[in-house]
Amino acid sequence: MEWPELAKLAPDVFPKDVIARAAELHEEIGSIGAYSHSQGVPFIRNNVAKFIESESKRLSANKKNKTKQN
Repeated sequence: MEWPELAKLAPDVFPKDVIARAAELHEEIGSIGAYSHSQGVPFIRNNVAKFIESESKRLSANKKNKTKQN
């Protein structure tokens, strides 16, 4: 959430779940700058691994081996 005050200025513009998710991401990630861990933001990597594990019981997603690809 780049500008948290926007949600307060226009409370009915965004669904409540979107505001909650943006606040969670802002709290976990902090900055929205260009630099992050070379393997990506740990919070996002962990969530991607959880999703993969939940979608495919055959695949064990190892968070340490997941890297972002361009």
